[in-house]
Amino acid sequence: MKHLLPGLIGLILISSCKKNSGEAVSPINDATTARAIFNAIDVLWQRTLSPALSKNSQTFTNTVLQDSSGGSATVNGTFSTTTTSYPNSSSSTYNMSVIINFDHYRSNGLELNGPLRFYDARSSRTDCGSSGCASTSHNSTAYDDKDQAGGTLPAITVSLKYNGRQYEDNILLVASKEYSSWSVKIITAAQKTLSF
Repeated sequence: MKHLLPGLIGLILISSCKKNSGEAVSPINDATTARAIFNAIDVLWQRTLSPALSKNSQTFTNTVLQDSSGGSATVNGTFSTTTTSYPNSSSSTYNMSVIINFDHYRSNGLELNGPLRFYDARSSRTDCGSSGCASTSHNSTAYDDKDQAGGTLPAITVSLKYNGRQYEDNILLVASKEYSSWSVKIITAAQKTLSF
């Protein structure tokens, strides 16, 4: 019986690295996988969360969004949009700043657990004169671990199936975009920094 113990311990250790389904789970260990995780979060925000939250100017206080499988996203923050017109000019602004606390929220293979801040600001102005009209615009977007007071939120747990493998890790995400260029940094649970 003593000879069986090392084998049994090995089985227990191997099993602890697998999800309940028996599928092996890997941490995020390279920039390619980190980019896939970021892209999935970006798509979730742009296609699902932002449209649901930007219907009317409002303050969110523990507003709950649910996915199709029973997961939830609890929202706190603000959204405002304004449009102003003058005889020879017009301007518009769009500002979203929310912290979303995810609880087994799933979308297109991505699962999130924990908090993340989403910030989206846009402005545009058009001025018209005798020679025609000129327009200017600016946009800024960020997904990060900062709370409303400038403190740091806890790490968020991300899970995604990518290239036939299941990845899961606790990460700190700091991503910002001015106009069209993203700068992204992900720090994993193993304190590995992946930037792109």
